[in-house]
Amino acid sequence: MNSWTYVLGMHLLSWIVIAAVGVWVVWRLVIYIKNRYFISQLHYQPMVEKLPVDFKGLFGATPLMGAARCATDVSEINRILEQGANPNQHDRAGNTALMLAVRYNPHVEVIQALIQAGADVFVRLDDNETLLGIGARYNTNPAVVTALIAAGVDVNATDNFGRTPLMRAAQSNPNPAVVMALLEAGADKTLRSKEGKRAADYALENVEIHKTEAFYALDPDKASME
Repeated sequence: MNSWTYVLGMHLLSWIVIAAVGVWVVWRLVIYIKNRYFISQLHYQPMVEKLPVDFKGLFGATPLMGAARCATDVSEINRILEQGANPNQHDRAGNTALMLAVRYNPHVEVIQALIQAGADVFVRLDDNETLLGIGARYNTNPAVVTALIAAGVDVNATDNFGRTPLMRAAQSNPNPAVVMALLEAGADKTLRSKEGKRAADYALENVEIHKTEAFYALDPDKASME
């Protein structure tokens, strides 16, 4: 190996080491920022316990919102509420703690605790979709939609597109038990959206509920045709 090859090799090695150290520093910085500022919205970890109850992350999410989204133990929700957390604060995307719980958390006790603490069950999305519509779309626990109906949310409320929670569940929810829970609560399967579709029509888009009890409950004629 001549001197120039050696010098060039050492030069490249030095830059590789510097680049590796730089990547490690950036990675650690990203982890710190995520834990410090994004945790309330994206992750629920023990660090939430160290944050003040009125702390807001970069996206305006609070510890209560983080716990509402991910907590499996209702005692954590109650602890934050007992410290004075406001269950009706909105993050920058317009979500409340109850909105996040209804969408992401299958533990109905968490949702019930928020409702008992005064969380607004009549809050709506920009397209006028209700909490029940959100739960019907995303939450696979039928007890969640049952709890919202018991709290007073209209089972047949429509959004700006004329879609009801039953239509949302039929179209998107993988658990047919959610459709059945809505029907048992009085959801009207004869209603049509502004597209002219009934819940049974939307169910054709959801392969998860094809040929289930819920599928045929939406349109008994389908059973007789098979």
